[in-house]
Amino acid sequence: EARRLVEDFQNKAEVAGRRAVQLDPRNATGYGALAAIANDRGKWAEAEDFFRQALAFDANDPEVLFGYVNMLTAAGRLKAAASVSEKLRNLESLVPAYVMRYAIGMIHTGQNAAAIALLEALPTDSGISISYGRNTALAAAYADAGRYAEAANTLLAIKGNLVSRQSIEEAARLLRQAPMKTNEPEKLPVLEGAL
Repeated sequence: EARRLVEDFQNKAEVAGRRAVQLDPRNATGYGALAAIANDRGKWAEAEDFFRQALAFDANDPEVLFGYVNMLTAAGRLKAAASVSEKLRNLESLVPAYVMRYAIGMIHTGQNAAAIALLEALPTDSGISISYGRNTALAAAYADAGRYAEAANTLLAIKGNLVSRQSIEEAARLLRQAPMKTNEPEKLPVLEGAL
């Protein structure tokens, strides 16, 4: 049922995006919507073409830039994603989701200390998805810096139900054991989401 609802939403969004660019061929938002739908469907080359068209018409559209950063990150093009997320943060420095995406890009490019400072400064009450994203990214940065107890505590502070409490607690338990290595990685638990 959920898959059908998502497909229905995507189909409607695609029709709306195509209609928007038909009515105004310079409509960056319409191309951005088409890019997001192509990205969701795993059509990354098509998504990138649409993102490039959208950004050619409005290089400073925050939502288009945010979608483009997410696509680049998913494709493993981390340096390109970091560059676009820096532009996005410079345009919209007060939007927690954009700052978080920028900090994640910094983590991916080895700038942990700066990422930690940005993530620690984000408000912890900005909503469930921000709490989850902020805390999982911050925990990863702490762990990369060898600050395993802080990483575990940060995960335990996650609010909401985007992942199960059991998975959060299991991830925190494993972090508290770090940097201990296991000889039986197949026995490690499967963790949800970004955990």
